[in-house]
Amino acid sequence: MSVSSVKNSEGLRAAISVLKTVDLHKSYGQDRVLDGVNLELSAGERVAIMGPSGSGKSTLLHCLSGILPVDSGQIFLGDREVSSLSEDEWAVLRSRSMAFIFQFFQLLPTLTVQENVEFPLLLQQQPKDSRQERVAELLKEVDLEHRRMAFPETLSGGEQQRVAIARALAASPKLLFADEPTGSLDARNGQAILDLLQALSERTQTAILMATHDRQAASRCDRVFRLVEGQLIEDASV
Repeated sequence: MSVSSVKNSEGLRAAISVLKTVDLHKSYGQDRVLDGVNLELSAGERVAIMGPSGSGKSTLLHCLSGILPVDSGQIFLGDREVSSLSEDEWAVLRSRSMAFIFQFFQLLPTLTVQENVEFPLLLQQQPKDSRQERVAELLKEVDLEHRRMAFPETLSGGEQQRVAIARALAASPKLLFADEPTGSLDARNGQAILDLLQALSERTQTAILMATHDRQAASRCDRVFRLVEGQLIEDASV
């Protein structure tokens, strides 16, 4: 690919806004957790939010996905303002446009690997043939075809997180929230997960917003912010 093509591709990506927030505020009683958060993510961009435990990283992700309501401010997904949606409308939006990866995987223990990955597609009532085709494609992507009939308790931590990634991507979300995705993994498996997330986001143009306290994980992102006293401060040193 030529240099001009790369620049054009990067410019196009930057022009496609997936998520934008305007002056978000969130408090718990007298404790102000978010104090005027402004953030924008483009298609295929990976952004890290750093901060110690209790700084509000998870709260921010939960507000941006409609799990928690904000006190004031606006959230845009694409060109749609969504912060005032009802709980039911948020639930539909999450199932169609968003996905989560958690530190502790959150796989359903009574379902096989294949069934865990298929679950979001079942919720969308997709036809069986298309579900099976999509699951097979994703398990190949995360190199777990040979474990498709296994149950989560028989998998290593790295394997469970790969299943969680496949499940998160099943419905082709535009935006992926990753809450400490390497926090329960050793260094080798953590790097493998970061490699996989980077490759998948670049191929599918899925935007990733990652909450982490791990500098190594943050360094794999395009931009890094620190959440300090409820405000996002860009950190170019990571």
